[in-house]
Amino acid sequence: MSMPYVLAFTREAGGAETLAPVLRSLGKKLPLLIVAGQHARDRFDRHGIIYHTLQDHSEESFERLCMEEHGALPKGLFTSATSMPFIDMTERYLWMWAKDRRIPSVAVLDQWNNYALRFSGPQKGEELRYFPDVVAIMDEFAMREMKEEGIPEDLLRVTGHPALEYLMNSRERLLMMRAGTRDQLNVGPNTKFILFASECIERDFHDEFGFSERMTFDMTVASLKKIAAETGTSLHLGIKLHPENVIEDLGAGEAEIASMASPITISIHRSEIPYRQLIVAADIIVGMVSMLLVESVVLGLPVVSVQPNATPKARLVLTAQKLIPRIEQQDEMDSLMGGLLLSSRQTEMYLARQGVFRSHSGATANIERLVFDTFHK
Repeated sequence: MSMPYVLAFTREAGGAETLAPVLRSLGKKLPLLIVAGQHARDRFDRHGIIYHTLQDHSEESFERLCMEEHGALPKGLFTSATSMPFIDMTERYLWMWAKDRRIPSVAVLDQWNNYALRFSGPQKGEELRYFPDVVAIMDEFAMREMKEEGIPEDLLRVTGHPALEYLMNSRERLLMMRAGTRDQLNVGPNTKFILFASECIERDFHDEFGFSERMTFDMTVASLKKIAAETGTSLHLGIKLHPENVIEDLGAGEAEIASMASPITISIHRSEIPYRQLIVAADIIVGMVSMLLVESVVLGLPVVSVQPNATPKARLVLTAQKLIPRIEQQDEMDSLMGGLLLSSRQTEMYLARQGVFRSHSGATANIERLVFDTFHK
């Protein structure tokens, strides 16, 4: 008879970062059958996690893999809750598959936004239709917002964020890579390195947020060019593309962007350099609502969130909790960027304010206990 095991799945990079610390710990205590979708694989590789891939994510494919590897269905299902419904529905279909087979399921949330979308389908009438048995969430702030969006409170368990806990524990090791990464990018000690975190805002959310990655990128470049012209400061702009971004989403190709941004030097990053190494190599992180901004706060970097004409649907926990300002106008951007790049005193004050963001120590152990409690009921 097969030993009881847990089936785990995520497709997204953020889901992989969130599940990885828990999977490493769980794997020491019980057998795991891990399936990685498209964007999770590179992240799992970096964490040393062994996984399977499937040609398609149908119920039949998952069941076939389960029977081939273990000769039985799993004791429990453990997934992320990260994919948008118009991108991928695998998490949701797996939750329904598990319910049909009386397999308990636990999902882990990775971000403080788009709560209802994570449990909905792509069509009208599919709002809040798909749920696991239990959802591990980051904090009481997320609990309040999820309840406001109609997600049943009895499904939610506050555990902390395992990826942020891992990041706090890895901070010193990552900071030791700062000088080497800057050398790799040819960014000298007297050059200020600004990292722009792009996202697929225009494609995925159209007009819902009020802005696009191109608008925020244009504001960032305009501000940096102004500072460079007025002060002669040497600036380097690194563009970290989202896994589903292409550089043209920012309005032009690589050569044209480099020409437009001159005298600022440009580098474009997909996955060649781990994104956390880019974070610690930078002096300032600029973005919109990406989880990368939250990770940057945990790592102690000043973070700027640019959200011109933002609607209430554009959510970043750092701006929602007023730990950093939401920048909507070009003059606001110019003033903040100038202060952070040129004034060490202003940078210290800014870091102290955003540093209030809460700790997530114990998150991995909390989720592990939740998994065992749920699967052994």
